[in-house]
Amino acid sequence: MRVCNLIGLFFKTNSPNPVELQVCDEDEGNTLSVRSQLEPFEGQVVRLIAHHFPPNPPRPGAWALGACYFMGARCPYGHDAEHGDLFHVDVSGVLRHLEDGKYQIANQEVDLTVLEGHRSRLLMVTEVPKVPDPLEIGSLENLEGMSLDELLAKSKALSEHLTLLKNMAREIDV
Repeated sequence: MRVCNLIGLFFKTNSPNPVELQVCDEDEGNTLSVRSQLEPFEGQVVRLIAHHFPPNPPRPGAWALGACYFMGARCPYGHDAEHGDLFHVDVSGVLRHLEDGKYQIANQEVDLTVLEGHRSRLLMVTEVPKVPDPLEIGSLENLEGMSLDELLAKSKALSEHLTLLKNMAREIDV
């Protein structure tokens, strides 16, 4: 499983051209291109969770409880009209890049540009395939009474299980 976890102030820059969504990452203390962080995930099955992320403790009365930095101006998400709304998206599927800040996941357009000017969190993970329960495959004991078809089915199930585990281990560099 691969993970991308970005927490910080999201903003757009005019340099380099074209305009690009970036984040001032709170953990690393540096500026990262959102596109460059998500690019390695393109074409893969992922789970994306993104939301406005108020500070702790939240600031009652502040737009988005303190997550919005547009207070007193026009907010692209609409906090100037609805002060308390918080953006949240949680979607799984194949990640496709459309244009800066906009992606498609499972035939749904995900507009991350609404994170601009907000303290936000973006978490992306590659989906972990469901690992079959070894008990579903069954024991290797008592094979004597099985037919050839049953033995072949059990052998195939075990082989698929081992291949899946091997691929998962390779993906997390075990």
